[in-house]
Amino acid sequence: MTSINTLAQLLSQVTTAPAAEGAEEVLPPAVMAILAGLVAVEALGLWLLTALGAVRRDRLLLRQAPARPNRLHLLLALGLIVLQFILEGGAGLLLAPPAPGVPAEPTRLTEMHLVAMWIGRLLTLGVALWLARRTFAMGIGVGGLGLTSRRLGSDTLRGLGGLLAVYPVVLLLIVIAVRFVPLEHQGQHPVLEFVTTPGRGVGWQVLAVLTAVGLAPLLEELIFRGLLQSALRGPLGGPWGAILGAAAIFAGLHITAGLGNLHAIVPLGALAIGLGYLYERTGRLWPSIVMHAAFNAISLAATYAEAARAA
Repeated sequence: MTSINTLAQLLSQVTTAPAAEGAEEVLPPAVMAILAGLVAVEALGLWLLTALGAVRRDRLLLRQAPARPNRLHLLLALGLIVLQFILEGGAGLLLAPPAPGVPAEPTRLTEMHLVAMWIGRLLTLGVALWLARRTFAMGIGVGGLGLTSRRLGSDTLRGLGGLLAVYPVVLLLIVIAVRFVPLEHQGQHPVLEFVTTPGRGVGWQVLAVLTAVGLAPLLEELIFRGLLQSALRGPLGGPWGAILGAAAIFAGLHITAGLGNLHAIVPLGALAIGLGYLYERTGRLWPSIVMHAAFNAISLAATYAEAARAA
């Protein structure tokens, strides 16, 4: 679950507010200039660190990315994504069958759909871990898939630092996108819509929050970075090709699954590139999981803030 739409909604309200009645809009260039300035400062800082030798160029460019020897076929990794949709959809039909004659609302999430989501994703998580154990030479830990608690503290900081580095880029791309995509065509992630729907009990709210900041980052990073990106390394010629390929699939599936609109595909792709780079740089999944969870937490906080403002 990675919602660009909530941030887009908030930014579009901020960046399209006129300075006065009948006046020209003045905030969009200012906001874009600030974000562009932050991105430029980051790029300059990275260049200086590289020039001073504080960051090794070969490591920065992933020329020494940790190897993850495996015999995972690309079709198996892609099939796991399909399996998740099947399991979630099947559980949803069993727990919350559509009423006869009532049109289905595919993006409307009910309590039973949330339970079905957990069932489907936990089953998929089990299959993914089993598949990784069978196909990675070093298993799911260090040297293999990279799902390990080793260096947990430093990897948590790496994940938060990665988000700080990527976030200005994502926001800049959102601000650019909302200038071209009408607000009425921007959707909302079902989980984020669920938590702000009146009448939800505290227990259901907590379960939805755990979905957003726990289950979703864990499963998506395991599948898209751990399995899919690893499977793409060979066919696409190394770490960079794998990062871009997995990011394109990640962003594209979020759009086609109804979790966003075309305005979100480029920001989502930028976020996914950052997640993939962090995985290749460290060889461990925890930094990417933390970065993904922190991004979702910000989206969740923005959703609550927007709901409170509208109340």
